[in-house]
Amino acid sequence: MLVSGNIPVTSYQELVPQKISTLGTREVSGYASIVQEKKKQKAKIKYRKIKSYDCITAPDGLPEEYYTLDGGLKKSIIKNVKQYLNIIPDKKQEGNFFLSGVVDGEKQSPKYFNNCYLLSYIESPVPYEGAGTEAMQTLVEKSLLDDDTGGRVILYMAQLSPEDTCPKFFYKLGFRYVNGDYNTELKQYIDKNIIEFRMPPGYMYLPKGHVQKLLRYGHLF
Repeated sequence: MLVSGNIPVTSYQELVPQKISTLGTREVSGYASIVQEKKKQKAKIKYRKIKSYDCITAPDGLPEEYYTLDGGLKKSIIKNVKQYLNIIPDKKQEGNFFLSGVVDGEKQSPKYFNNCYLLSYIESPVPYEGAGTEAMQTLVEKSLLDDDTGGRVILYMAQLSPEDTCPKFFYKLGFRYVNGDYNTELKQYIDKNIIEFRMPPGYMYLPKGHVQKLLRYGHLF
């Protein structure tokens, strides 16, 4: 199955062009009609809204607007309430891959994600026909119109195979890896048109300055 943010290349059996009747009068290519029908299908997409009080630990390297300022305080309060009442069960935190570290002998306080949308699944019925782009534009519009999230969207990218083009897809839409070195490496693959490559797994986010580019993608690019 898919991991977060991956769009598999759907393989179809080879179709032999043939004449078929449409509405009993007009003849069209069987292959073309099938492709046209599939182009009308929308991409399957799953996402959820992360709220600051979920206290999901975020990695370093994100813009400041992706971090909540009071998440740590809320988490501390919730923890104390649980210990006092002893009736609230612990809730498993999904996506909590990052822990606080120690720098120069001083323990760093963990950072938590601010309100944003987390893309967990996307699949296009026909590759390279724009369905995936349209689905992402709809999600970003939803986040932009949400006063809590203001256009913030994240995903956890992990390639299915070296032929998986999802990192390129999201990079071209405007998403960037939290790790700047990953972006430099991926840009080289794109510029050199390298087909097979392997990117390390990691979070990608949509910078504020790239929101309008994504919303216009396919119209001006």
